[in-house]
Amino acid sequence: MILLDTDHISFLQRPDSREGAILRSRMEAIPVDDVAVTIVSAFEQLKGWLNLIGR
Repeated sequence: MILLDTDHISFLQRPDSREGAILRSRMEAIPVDDVAVTIVSAFEQLKGWLNLIGR
């Protein structure tokens, strides 16, 4: 199983990032069912979106 943290998710959200491209290429070789995120990462992403909306 591959566990993505908040930084990994942030890289994947930026289509032009070098890190995101590297991570996407590595993830292509892994079955999608073997990739997971923690609830902490999901919460941090949601918190960031809510801060953006609140502005």
